[in-house]
Amino acid sequence: RLTEIGHKYQIIAVVGIKNPHIDAPFIPIEQIISGQGDIILREIVGAKDIVKKDETNIVLKRFCEDGLQEMLLYLNPNKIIDILLKIYQYFRRKIKINMGQSSELRLIIHIGCALERMVINNGLKFNEKNIENINKEKLKVVEEAAKIFEETLQIKLTKDEMYYIVSMI
Repeated sequence: RLTEIGHKYQIIAVVGIKNPHIDAPFIPIEQIISGQGDIILREIVGAKDIVKKDETNIVLKRFCEDGLQEMLLYLNPNKIIDILLKIYQYFRRKIKINMGQSSELRLIIHIGCALERMVINNGLKFNEKNIENINKEKLKVVEEAAKIFEETLQIKLTKDEMYYIVSMI
């Protein structure tokens, strides 16, 4: 099928999970999610004006929105995504975390689902035996960030949900 497409169109790059080993640069989907792929694509097409990347790239935002759309029933992902990304950026600044793209996605979606669980009063329960292993500095940052939810959405995260978030970062 790719050969057919190659005869009909000029393939300048391939983006995906698996490299088809054709005569065109291959860009892994992880690089697109991370924002690096955007730079590579611009170089390939000769775009000189590389737009300054936002703190959170648009591809990650879209993947998070799509994931949340599938999982949330009561909260509107389009309305909470910017708050979730703001919280994630807050974590990056305060804790200096540097996660892989799939971990970022998983964390942001987890927090969105945690908010939904708070709305329906069905929060996760953290194993009490593991509470002593929770990093207190990270917990303090998560507690500070949770105030943003209280102020903007009037949703309060339980301590157990905060413990789960800390364990992910």
